[in-house]
Amino acid sequence: MSKLYRMGALTGGTDNALDKIAGDNLNDGDGALVFTDSGLYVYLLKADSGLAEDSPAVISPDANAGDKRWIWAAKCDTTDLALFAQFAAAGVWTAQQRPARATDTGATSYAWNVAAAQILELTLTDDCTIANPTNMVAGTDYLLVLDPDGHAVTAWGDLWDWGSAGEPDLSVRTMIHCYYDGTNLLAGTGWEAAA
Repeated sequence: MSKLYRMGALTGGTDNALDKIAGDNLNDGDGALVFTDSGLYVYLLKADSGLAEDSPAVISPDANAGDKRWIWAAKCDTTDLALFAQFAAAGVWTAQQRPARATDTGATSYAWNVAAAQILELTLTDDCTIANPTNMVAGTDYLLVLDPDGHAVTAWGDLWDWGSAGEPDLSVRTMIHCYYDGTNLLAGTGWEAAA
C-alpha cells in the first residue's frame, strides 16, 4: 500500500527534508507533499527511475536510494496557497455556484447518471420506470425535477427510499430532493406545480 509523506523541505538531509526518507522505507507509488516558503510541491516515487538528482524535478533519497527517485508532479506557488487557505475559512463567492445540471426525456425506462449531472430536469415521453441512478457517491445530494407530461412513473429502482410518506403522486411537475446515504437513495418531494 502506498504511503503519503508530509515534509517541510526538498533537500538538505534535515529531519523534515524529502531526501531524508531512506530508500529502503519507500515503495513505488508513494507520494509526498512538501510545504516550503515558496509553495507546495507534490512528488511521486518511482522505484525504477535511476535518474540523476536534479532538484526540484528529481530528488534522490540520501540513504539506500538504489534507483528510487522522487519525481516532481506539481507545484502550487504561494499565491495558489493563499487561495487554498480561503477555502478553509468563510469566503464570498463572486458568482452563484451549483453542480452540473442537465435536461432530458425519458421513455419506458430511464437511468440517471449522476456523475454527469447532479441536477436533472426529466420530462417523460411515455409511462416510465425510473431505475436506480448510476455513479452515486455516499453523502451527496441530488435534485430531480420530474415533469410527467401526462405519463406515469410505473416503478422505481430498489434503492429509491420514500420513507413513511411513500411514493409521491406525480401527476404534475414535481421537485424531488435525493440524498444517497451509501445504501439507499432517500427521496422526498419538495415542490409540486399547481394542478
